[in-house]
Amino acid sequence: MIKKLMSSFLQISQNDAEKLQQNDPWFYSHYVYAANVVTSKLSKYIDLGYSQLFDFGCGDGIMALGVSRSVVGGVTGFDVTEAFKDLPQKALETLHLADYPSTLGFVQVDPSKPLPFPDNHFDGGYSWSVFEHVAMIDGTLAEVYRILKPKGVFFLQIEPFYASPFGSHLQRLIDEPWAHLLTDEASYLRRVKASKDTVPDTEKDIMYRENEFENVKNYLIGEYKTLNKLTVNQLLAQILKAGFHVMEMRTTQVNQLAIPPVLLNNYSEYDLRTNEIQLVISK
Repeated sequence: MIKKLMSSFLQISQNDAEKLQQNDPWFYSHYVYAANVVTSKLSKYIDLGYSQLFDFGCGDGIMALGVSRSVVGGVTGFDVTEAFKDLPQKALETLHLADYPSTLGFVQVDPSKPLPFPDNHFDGGYSWSVFEHVAMIDGTLAEVYRILKPKGVFFLQIEPFYASPFGSHLQRLIDEPWAHLLTDEASYLRRVKASKDTVPDTEKDIMYRENEFENVKNYLIGEYKTLNKLTVNQLLAQILKAGFHVMEMRTTQVNQLAIPPVLLNNYSEYDLRTNEIQLVISK
């Protein structure tokens, strides 16, 4: 059952946004930066003032909270965990925000079951750095398609892609480009497990600050093991197969690094350099 958080909501000022970026880069990157990217993309195709949106894989809920600053209709975040339960305390500590809009809600979902929403329910939706962890891309896209209204739009972002320089998502532990592709997985993970904490205090997000380094390391290794290793072309093929139309596509390439020649035996230069994709797709 969707949990609604009832009350008024305060916008964040430019000055407060700058302070937030300095004090908590993780919170800022989701509450301000990522939320602004999503709303600017979706607003080209739907009226955010009246739309019902969903946040696919909302995690801690910070991004859904940020998106709700621009969406009057409603935002529903859902995830396989209940990490969003900690959002009220985080928002209070970080933003001094005790009240949320009544249009913001969260629900935990079971990945083995259909999403708990009727057909043609949402005007739009989005995911941010989630689909690289999805095991069954075809089934997941079919569910996204099902719950969107006709002509509904979905913003999908992935960063980094697996074959990119730091596509293992473990750069904070092994800061060497393509290290995860230059050796076998067992050897790579041995290096990861032996790594030391070299992240400066000023760059540590809330996960680093609230947990022992070994616990952080184990969490990151767990996330690495969930990666589906999609390429851009594989993702696009699945999107088209699900029945979507691609409205916008933007990729970010890493051009300043020299690719180890041995990697070109197994990967294309395009895949090795593609770090991020931003897509707007329509039903």
